[in-house]
Amino acid sequence: MTTTRGGAGVGVGGGVGAGDVLLTAAQIRARIAELAAEIEHDFAGGDLVLVGALATCTALLADLSRALRLAHALDLIELEPFGAAAPGPAPSPARILEDIDLDLRGRDVLLVDCVADTGLTLACLLRHLKGLAPRSLAAAVLLDRPYRRLVHDLPLRYVGFAVADGQLAGYGLAGGSGRQLRHLPDIHLCKLI
Repeated sequence: MTTTRGGAGVGVGGGVGAGDVLLTAAQIRARIAELAAEIEHDFAGGDLVLVGALATCTALLADLSRALRLAHALDLIELEPFGAAAPGPAPSPARILEDIDLDLRGRDVLLVDCVADTGLTLACLLRHLKGLAPRSLAAAVLLDRPYRRLVHDLPLRYVGFAVADGQLAGYGLAGGSGRQLRHLPDIHLCKLI
């Protein structure tokens, strides 16, 4: 993946700023359109529910939902980050902070998140959703880091881009900036400013 220079002036004052562009808004839109076409083909005639994993999914969920030309429902779920509940050397188990409202029994469920990294968060969410008896369950992510995977049996059916390690910002990703860079339309490699 090549990067383009830009965004050097975007920052949050003395911390992390948006550096080089990794993926442009146009590249993201084009790939989402391709993913939407695959999803339409795979779920034609089904009862599709997109479940977005808060908070990084919002841009992807909205754009994917608009790109789909088949009827579908939307819902959201939020998981407490691993290790957030209790300090200490061992990460605490994650827990659901906000559960979905829809009944998923007998429906085709596609979990939508921005990044697949270690797989711990996705695995926890997928295990929870599987317990709600959907007809089928799979995941869609915009960015994948398979080399960081700790959970290897994730049903990642739709992947936008494989990306290298590094802190990312824009398109819903905070980039370690305290959420100040989520609004950027491109995905940037972060830099210290």
